[in-house]
Amino acid sequence: MEVTDDVSVIEALGLPVKLTLGQYSNIKLTTPGDLQIAEQIFRDRGVTVEENSKSFPCTSERYRDSLGNK
Repeated sequence: MEVTDDVSVIEALGLPVKLTLGQYSNIKLTTPGDLQIAEQIFRDRGVTVEENSKSFPCTSERYRDSLGNK
């Protein structure tokens, strides 16, 4: 069986696939660029890193550094 994503697994099981209305701001964080977009979404919502440093300590720079892309 070849699967390419979550939907193909569900279809292979013979189960119905359901679509759900989402938001463009519900992004997947996989690259440093994605993290920059997430940080901008937080800023647009009035969230700052200083206020949430314990719950959201990661920054795009820290993420890039963790990947070795200094």
